[in-house]
Amino acid sequence: MSLEWFVAQTRAGGERLAKLNLLRQQFDAFLPQIRKETRRRGRTVKSLQPLFPGYIFVRFDHLAENWRPIHSTLGVRRLIMKELGRPASVPPSFMDRLQKHCSGEIYSSPASLFTPGQTVLIEDGPFESQFAEVESLSGANRVQVLLHLLGQKVSLTVEPGQLRAA
Repeated sequence: MSLEWFVAQTRAGGERLAKLNLLRQQFDAFLPQIRKETRRRGRTVKSLQPLFPGYIFVRFDHLAENWRPIHSTLGVRRLIMKELGRPASVPPSFMDRLQKHCSGEIYSSPASLFTPGQTVLIEDGPFESQFAEVESLSGANRVQVLLHLLGQKVSLTVEPGQLRAA
């Protein structure tokens, strides 16, 4: 059996409904979500939102399983296809990286792997091989670090992929 991941486009706001119905049909479904804070009526409301709005990942063996019912699943608009009417698979390396950054189906951004005050090694870019101190997290994909340069502390914003815990 050769299980692969594929992408299904969902109806507007139908990601959770699609997942529920895919699971009922015995398909393996993965809906990565991210925690979001929004303001409603002057109050901060925390919620989980799809990381990829309008899409869900489905795993099956396209050679052995009858995957065509996915097209008529409640909440699903269509399975993303490639030439010859076959579903387009997602590269395993992408799915591995995505699932590595998820706890269950909750995506924790790479930046959340670091904490203020932590010593890190910059592994890429013009300051490669330099040690720095995490100053703050600037959103999901940025880390503010303090680098000791020429006797001064210099603040830099870097991508989390450029850093490694020291």
